[in-house]
Amino acid sequence: MSAPRTPEPPRAPARPPRGPDAPRDPVRLPRDTRLYRPLAVVAGALERVLARTEVRGAHHVPRSGPALVVANHISHLDTVVLFATLRRLGRRPRFAAHAATWDVGILGWLFDQAGLIPVERGEGPERFAADVLALLAAGELVVVYPEGTIPRAPQDRRARPGAGLAAARSTAPVVPVALAGISPWTGFPRRLRERVTVTFGAALDIPALPDPASRDAQIRTSERLLDRIDQLAVTGGGT
Repeated sequence: MSAPRTPEPPRAPARPPRGPDAPRDPVRLPRDTRLYRPLAVVAGALERVLARTEVRGAHHVPRSGPALVVANHISHLDTVVLFATLRRLGRRPRFAAHAATWDVGILGWLFDQAGLIPVERGEGPERFAADVLALLAAGELVVVYPEGTIPRAPQDRRARPGAGLAAARSTAPVVPVALAGISPWTGFPRRLRERVTVTFGAALDIPALPDPASRDAQIRTSERLLDRIDQLAVTGGGT
């Protein structure tokens, strides 16, 4: 009689495919976790160490309900400052981040706790806009950057189609916000306690696109968003 076979240890589940065409679950709506509030406290403390933030035009941010906040993106400090600012205004913001960063150590798990939206590199604007609209339909406040990423230099700044398409399809208020005072294009502040101004503007009237599938039309709408953000950065007009 042969000896009983030792059962094989369970195999790790196969890693899901990656890439813009890979299937994925619908956008996960934020859930209250034990770590979200501590993470929010840490982000607020980090912001106070790195920046002296002055907020203008805060009354333009809806205190409840869906809102699409469009912001300039010139530094890694942008998200920390905006997250802390919006939390002080009583909102729970959602941000987009490159999906590849979910593979860096425990960042993916932390990003899940913070409710970030994974965006695959090369993903089409339609998919990005659909994710944003799903969150808005659930009453979320979503922050998007029309540039999509931090430009290496001012001349490299380009509007991307995703934010424009989402703004054109959104029925929620589209609120521009400009961050000024952060050392641009370097990704990090030059010194601690750098003075930063966060200026919110009145909600924008973004018309529907005549041809929603037109990439040029999507980019033009994103450029319009950036133009208004630039005006806020120069004039500080949040009244």
